[in-house]
Amino acid sequence: MPYTTEQIQRVSCRYRYDARSAYASIRDYAERNALALLRRYEADYQWSAELAHRDPDTFVYCEDCGETIGYVKDGVTVYRHPDYVVEIDDMAYCDGGCANNSGFYECYRCGEWVHEDDSIYIENVGTFCSDYCAEREGFIRCDNCREWVHRDDATDVEGETWCESCVDHDASYCDHCEEYVREGHIYYHEGADQYVCESCYRSIDEEEGYSALHSYGFTPSLVYRGNAANSPYLGTELETDGGHRRGSYVRDLHESGADGKRFDEHFWMTQDSSLQNGVEITSHPMTLSYHVALAPLYGVIGETAAKYGFGSHDGGRCGLHIHVNRDFFGRTKAMQDACGYKMMRLLQRFENQFTAFSRRVDNYWCNYHTSNCYTPKKDEVRISMHEIEPSLFAKSNSMMGERRHEQALNFQHPETFEFRIFRGTLKWGTYYAALALVNGMCHTVKHHGSVWVENVDWYTLIDEIIERVDEPTAQAHLEAYLDEKELR
Repeated sequence: MPYTTEQIQRVSCRYRYDARSAYASIRDYAERNALALLRRYEADYQWSAELAHRDPDTFVYCEDCGETIGYVKDGVTVYRHPDYVVEIDDMAYCDGGCANNSGFYECYRCGEWVHEDDSIYIENVGTFCSDYCAEREGFIRCDNCREWVHRDDATDVEGETWCESCVDHDASYCDHCEEYVREGHIYYHEGADQYVCESCYRSIDEEEGYSALHSYGFTPSLVYRGNAANSPYLGTELETDGGHRRGSYVRDLHESGADGKRFDEHFWMTQDSSLQNGVEITSHPMTLSYHVALAPLYGVIGETAAKYGFGSHDGGRCGLHIHVNRDFFGRTKAMQDACGYKMMRLLQRFENQFTAFSRRVDNYWCNYHTSNCYTPKKDEVRISMHEIEPSLFAKSNSMMGERRHEQALNFQHPETFEFRIFRGTLKWGTYYAALALVNGMCHTVKHHGSVWVENVDWYTLIDEIIERVDEPTAQAHLEAYLDEKELR
């Protein structure tokens, strides 16, 4: 119905001077909405008048607040505000707020109303009436905790869908395939230096060559190479480290060969935690002549190491250990230990010279157990053979009991003596010079007694060692290396 200007002004004035409308913005709002307020008053009046003519038994009440929201006329429910009423089964609510108070919520996707006990609530999103609606909106259940998560925030864990929280607390990351697996299904692969899943652990071994990289201390059945009737067997442990793609490096070495000689028939590889990404290349026992005959294969080893950035000398961590078979020195352990004692005494007496030769100072890994170089002067009193020889075995036995694995000459192996003084190298001339030095020293101490060992000077000793090397090519490398180091 039309309203007169006087009526509108009267309502406007009422709100203009109302104490609750002190601020200008509120007064302006009241003026702008005066007409709407009048219409609402009119609607309220009409609704009250309508209800006055209706039987109360036909009234429809809000199930939550009890307000009269409609009545039944000719079997049809007439609502005062039909756009706001929420009908659920045979219940009616004046609006969504009252429906919520009674535990009903509108589905975020389809708009259907569902009780909270039968609904799916997803934080920061809303309520869904069924799995179907939640899934259509992009949500899936976490297979671990059964909570709902958006598929964009979900992670695959061994074929299952997990939420971020479960991944953080109950899963581990495979560094190789870059996938997540259940906690406890991850393993450390020492060869690859990675935490990997079981599948990757196997594939690394199969595809990257790590099956050829054995754990520290591994020793296969030894194969002795060369004719050692009058020559010691020499087994080497050459440490390399610092490179990249260790698996490929190991694989290429294991599959390499030269001049009909295969790497895997003459060497094996082990891990070494004292090195940085290290690979220790260990040879089967060979005579010096056989080592020299492997020169082409040694060349392939050097080329492969260079390809993957592996070194031996420059990093400062790598050593070259040379083993000598004990039975070269005699049938009995006492005879063998006596020769070992003589070799250790030569190392101690000429520590400075051997340090210059080996390029590796006395440290934890090759301890000489002496603080200075001892070289007797010409006028020193010589000790006769009969005065020292009776105590030689006792002295060697004492050294065996006192010394440790890490000393310059290791006595602890039951089958070999181990020279630990040399720094690692991939320069094969230097490598052969070290082998020749050990070969010549073994012949020398076997030939000479302890009096000679205690009294010989360095230059006489080194000439004797050179003369007794039983392979001419290695002998030439030794002489050239001694000249380079100004040690003869």
